[in-house]
Amino acid sequence: MNLKEAIITFYSQNKERKAGRYWASDIYSIRKGYLTAHNFFKPKKLNELSQFQIFWGQAGECWLREILGKLHIKSGRQKEVLKINDWELSAECDFDCGDYIIEAKTPKDPDCDKTKWLDQLETYHRIFKKPVKLVVLNRFDPPLYKVYDYQPSEGRWLEIQKLLDNFNGELKRNN
Repeated sequence: MNLKEAIITFYSQNKERKAGRYWASDIYSIRKGYLTAHNFFKPKKLNELSQFQIFWGQAGECWLREILGKLHIKSGRQKEVLKINDWELSAECDFDCGDYIIEAKTPKDPDCDKTKWLDQLETYHRIFKKPVKLVVLNRFDPPLYKVYDYQPSEGRWLEIQKLLDNFNGELKRNN
């Protein structure tokens, strides 16, 4: 197997989906209609651009983890599940730094609209019960990164729960 085939194989592996269990990173896709009750269980095929973006995002996280480790700054990954009504919301943060959570992103354009990550950041705040910082890594030009403090929103949290209640009900009816 050559390197390109290995990378395609690696990024073609899909996590197993379960009805009633949703990931914090799914919420925006559900809100926008990209992830529906009809395609929830279908494997997602990533195009080459998506593979590229995921690769550089993971590489950035890896280097950030190494830097924090060498500076003896606590920064482990953390995974938690919150039970709400008859479904569960799963969250895995990039860095748990003790007093706060860091979610790292490496978008193609570091000045892009950050609102697509607000549901995920809100979920991390609610599940981990800590302040959340969004760190946007820049692959191309200085500055290397920008840090944004997430401001929790009770309204957003209620919207997320209502959205997932409705999605869970639709998923049960269709499957």
